[in-house]
Amino acid sequence: MRYNDTLMPPIAPQSSRVSICVGGRFHSDQLAWALLQAGYEVSLHTSLPKYRFMDLPNVCFRTHVFSEILYRLGGRFGFGDQADHWKMRALGRSLRADAERSDVLLAWSSFGLEAFRKSAARKVLVRDSSHISFQTQWLGLEYDRLKLKFSPRKFCEQRELEEYSLSDSIWVLSEFAKKSFVQKGVPATKLFIVRLGVNTEYFPRKPTSEIKLPLKAVFFGTVGVRKGVHRLLEATKEFSPEQLELTLIGPVEQGFETILRRYDHFKYQAPLPHVQLGKELQNYDLFVFPTLEDGFGQTLAQAMAVGLVPLTTDHCGAAEGIRNGENGFVVAAGSTAALVERLYALTERPELLESMRQSSTDFSWKGYHDRVRELIERELRSRTPLRRQIVAASALSHG
Repeated sequence: MRYNDTLMPPIAPQSSRVSICVGGRFHSDQLAWALLQAGYEVSLHTSLPKYRFMDLPNVCFRTHVFSEILYRLGGRFGFGDQADHWKMRALGRSLRADAERSDVLLAWSSFGLEAFRKSAARKVLVRDSSHISFQTQWLGLEYDRLKLKFSPRKFCEQRELEEYSLSDSIWVLSEFAKKSFVQKGVPATKLFIVRLGVNTEYFPRKPTSEIKLPLKAVFFGTVGVRKGVHRLLEATKEFSPEQLELTLIGPVEQGFETILRRYDHFKYQAPLPHVQLGKELQNYDLFVFPTLEDGFGQTLAQAMAVGLVPLTTDHCGAAEGIRNGENGFVVAAGSTAALVERLYALTERPELLESMRQSSTDFSWKGYHDRVRELIERELRSRTPLRRQIVAASALSHG
């Protein structure tokens, strides 16, 4: 990952330490970069090796690779829940050990509980999806409808609900995600929206060209229930090859193979690295993302950066950047009929897509970086008087 497109001169050092904890990477690399550029001291606790976080100088890494290996083996050999829980606790304990030296603890949901229980630092939770109970409710209903086994991961839900209560602030990625928290009783004053960006070096704009039948539609991401791929397959099964070509790109969710075998009208492509994926997307016209629940859905932003017209649902956070009918389409989540109706209309008038894909949107990470710095400054101003005295005394003792 390179950050040169958002490089800015460092601001004067803040003499404040922010500790980040994440099970994997997600956008923690961009978060750390934003804080480094503002002059903060940064430590990063992760289950991935350091080389997965390129171009992040002066970060104090705490890597727990064994927990990631165990987690992946668990998913393969049938003890996934136990391994997942162990990974969460291992990273939570790692963050707790760093808490006394930190002014702000910034943890991805499920990975901050052990530190949040003990620390006097400001506690910020990052939740990339909707409220976990909202998510579980929606997915449980859909799995039941499909007669597939659904594992609600109660241990994860219990951890997150306690984290929601202990945190000083919760960062979510969209208004949709924020509303799901408010519906479940979390005060709106505790919730802050931080929208993601796209590395446009990996997802460059495709050249303009005439759009004609068959429409070349693509879905990329995890091929499974949460992303609504079964809805997409059902919605497209009656279109002829002269009207629509559908391609699915990405890893297949365990157990979803039985759904895929019911259909034969699509092409499948295994997951691609971002550099190759950005090039592959140049071959399509329409990105269909019928997700049932996504706090953001970065694949949608990546598709729009390339120049694909998106068709998604009102349960996709990134859809808040779509002006329905102008630069994309938004339909009700879980409605196969709405997908059919919109796709049929586009096969009748494919030229509509040509003007829509020219809509300009800023997909850079700059807005994300600015927002992160703004919110961290807010957290530091909100520290208790006692915490300020401790920090001041520590600074004097090391002066």
